[in-house]
Amino acid sequence: MAIVIRTLFNNQTWRAPCIAPGKDERCALCFEEGRVPKAPQRDDDVCSGFCWERDLCSRHEWPCTPQGNTFGDRVQTGDQVFLVHRETGGRYAIWGYTHVFSVERQPRANGDEQRRGYAFLKLDDFVPLSAETRPRGLTAEELVGAAWGQGCYRYLDIAEAEKFESLLEDRHGIG
Repeated sequence: MAIVIRTLFNNQTWRAPCIAPGKDERCALCFEEGRVPKAPQRDDDVCSGFCWERDLCSRHEWPCTPQGNTFGDRVQTGDQVFLVHRETGGRYAIWGYTHVFSVERQPRANGDEQRRGYAFLKLDDFVPLSAETRPRGLTAEELVGAAWGQGCYRYLDIAEAEKFESLLEDRHGIG
């Protein structure tokens, strides 16, 4: 099994809060109602909002949303994880590739207040793919075979995962 996670763009390579999100058109989705747990202010020098993307490449974890849900048994340790973000214009770029390190089967009862009540996928350490060579301009249909409405992840069957691998193989030696 594999999973694709749709994230928001982060202009700090998914390691820190965005710089000047109101001036970066790639951060536009963050200002839409209900898109992130806490939206930034348009005049922020450093994003004052809260999103899961801000430390994805340092904490290496992604929540099952909405709060209280779990990933169930479909995701297992070692499964492939592909990360995409929506580009300006509505198409997608594949920006990351890793594997599931572990799966929290129950929502967290303790710890960081913003993370309490969520179950997380813990991911193997990874870094974003080079911006210059990321597969870009992809439609939701090309990625998951249909329009992508709500939700930030989709499970992939073997054929769908092989599509992602082939998109990354030539450019990044992944596959």
